[in-house]
Amino acid sequence: MEDTASVDTLLTRLKLGRRLPAEAGTPTAGPPRPRGLGLLPTLAAKATFLALFLALGARAQVTANVWTFRGANTDDRRAYFAQPVRFWGSGKYPDDPATLSRLVVLSSGRTAYGLWVQGKTDAKTGAWHAAMGMCLPSKANWYSNGFLDVLIDGKNLTGCPTEFLGAQGGKEGTAQVRWKHPAGNIQAELQLLPGDDKLLMRVSVSPNGEACPYTVALRCYPGSIRGGFKPDRLRRKREALTAKRVLVRPEWEDNNGYIKTDLAKDEPWVLFYDQFFDVGDNRGEGPCAVCYHPGEVTKSSAVVENYGCFARFEYPAGRRDAHIVLWDLRDMSNAAARDYMHALEVTALRLTEESNTLP
Repeated sequence: MEDTASVDTLLTRLKLGRRLPAEAGTPTAGPPRPRGLGLLPTLAAKATFLALFLALGARAQVTANVWTFRGANTDDRRAYFAQPVRFWGSGKYPDDPATLSRLVVLSSGRTAYGLWVQGKTDAKTGAWHAAMGMCLPSKANWYSNGFLDVLIDGKNLTGCPTEFLGAQGGKEGTAQVRWKHPAGNIQAELQLLPGDDKLLMRVSVSPNGEACPYTVALRCYPGSIRGGFKPDRLRRKREALTAKRVLVRPEWEDNNGYIKTDLAKDEPWVLFYDQFFDVGDNRGEGPCAVCYHPGEVTKSSAVVENYGCFARFEYPAGRRDAHIVLWDLRDMSNAAARDYMHALEVTALRLTEESNTLP
């Protein structure tokens, strides 16, 4: 039976290491080394690294801040305009009292992830219907108006009653959101560790009755959302990289080509980027990436379009938890991001029969 007390069970399912060159015993030059428990430079250094991590962990903290923004609320409006992000346009704030949104910022000391849970309250039922997006560290990359969706029996999270279960900081930063889907409760737990640059996410499905297969779908706009869909359509050059290959869109009229690729078991991560909006050329904000557990899914795929890009992970009935890692690699060039991801050594631990089924 899987532990549901904390999202950090992800670290018992996936271990991310750092490949070292065969000749020297030090990492190659390039992007900053990933940090955090589970990112271990070498097996020989594991004990030392863990001891150091635990020693630093006694002092290192993740901060968690939450703001609530209600439409037509003067105090909330004032607090909103004190933030570095905007969602309703420059100088605008909603006048509709039904609008209810929450901004959660988890800061590790190395980076800060902002979660934007925005929606409206139903006047008849009182239920809050919201989507969860990511607004920091980049405006681009994981979609601020809803990067996460879960589909069960053809129904997604749109219109599902939503609960914000809270956020807390300390030795780890966490945030939880739950949706009441017709098929059962769907809960997203997100965690950021001190000094780390990756966001751990566990999506848990608790069915009302018989368990059904489900799909976790992630949406991003890598590198830039500048100009919206049409203005920069001809300049964008979206691509994706896996551990084995580059996913290149076909050349269609008006640059509208797209490619959908099924991922193999030895492709546990996908890096999404834009060849034109590259920080290395002083354009764009940087790429984004996702890592999943190939042993948990029945099928996984990546879609690269001219504007939005998607990762889809399909899980079997009875697989309660989906473990996913997210990166927003703000200010990193495409070349550095490619080196960064290729340097990861991912070991997907074997799933036991017990851990692959519902209790």
